[in-house]
Amino acid sequence: VSREETGGINEYNWEIMTQRMSKLASSLSSYQEHRPYPIERLHVFMLGDMLSGNIHEELEATNEFPLAEATVQLGFDLGEWTNSLTEMFPFIDIAGIVGNHPRSHKKPWAKQGYDNADWTAYHIMAQALKHNDRVTVDIPKASQHRVTVADRWNFLLFHGDGIRSTMPGAPWGGVSRRAQALDAQYNALSKPIDIFCLGHFHAANWVRTNAGRIAMNGAVKGVDEYTMKAFGGGVPPEQMLLTIHPEHGPTDCSIIQL
Repeated sequence: VSREETGGINEYNWEIMTQRMSKLASSLSSYQEHRPYPIERLHVFMLGDMLSGNIHEELEATNEFPLAEATVQLGFDLGEWTNSLTEMFPFIDIAGIVGNHPRSHKKPWAKQGYDNADWTAYHIMAQALKHNDRVTVDIPKASQHRVTVADRWNFLLFHGDGIRSTMPGAPWGGVSRRAQALDAQYNALSKPIDIFCLGHFHAANWVRTNAGRIAMNGAVKGVDEYTMKAFGGGVPPEQMLLTIHPEHGPTDCSIIQL
């Protein structure tokens, strides 16, 4: 992302990414230090589009590194970043699903959606972390994945790219309908969902619906040339931090500005 081409609003490259990841780690450290009680387990939900990919010709031309190189480097960088977090949290559980950007086909596939550079980067990260017995890594092939937190609270992770909306930043009609449809599917299997987690829209939001709570994460990247041209702007880089109490469920939602 070019600062000049966004009119001075944002800039993004690999170095800036690692700086923002470091800031995110520092924020997590501050969160741990200032809680009146210890946090023993950190869940990291990686919700896809960890890489830009080559699905658009302009991205293939302007990406800082070729996709293969970026995939390998991101896997190692995520492993190093996670290892740094073990200095703050006794246990870390990572779950990673794929996004739509680093897919291997021009048009999205419903089948074999894990044929995606996100999935490869997660596995490289897992290999980098395999000797750390305080970290678990869960990398499903499914496009949505159910994760239980604190032995009781069920999260459903999905990227969100299949949701149709004409309102980037506030796509709540489509998101709510998708949560209701997923809720019905999982209830039919006696696998209820308490919180739906997605990314894709690059804007952090926390909403209660009839189907359950929805946690939409922001993006490390922030505004880019596409959002400026198509929508006039976007949301600054941010990430969502939820606190889950074993008995009471979600008790806090914080937005970490990067």
